[in-house]
Amino acid sequence: MRKVILVLMVALGFGCSKYDENPALSLFPKKVRITGTWIVKSYVSEEFGEVEVDEEQAEANAMELKWNGTGKQGEAELTWYFSKDKESLVVSYNDDPSVYYKDNILKLTNKELWLGTEDDGYKKLEKE
Repeated sequence: MRKVILVLMVALGFGCSKYDENPALSLFPKKVRITGTWIVKSYVSEEFGEVEVDEEQAEANAMELKWNGTGKQGEAELTWYFSKDKESLVVSYNDDPSVYYKDNILKLTNKELWLGTEDDGYKKLEKE
């Protein structure tokens, strides 16, 4: 019975987490979890600890990631994808695709996304 469940999980894209801060198992593939509108709630660093973001500023910088790899942040159109190893999120803005941002994914659940590095600091986002 366990083998059947494991085979089904692999076939349907379920599986163990790559990200340190995630639960060990997720019922939804990464692409399903990352699509939606994300709002930065706080920034975390060793130097300053966790700093909350003003709600008005957070709403203005909301980032919408669509299933097809497109999205928006504010008025800017963007393109996004996972890095080859699926451990980073890469975002480029359509007005200048040569400039892109690559953030490590520290945590990715249906409602929470942490981007950055634990050494340099990271941002905590919540799904709207």
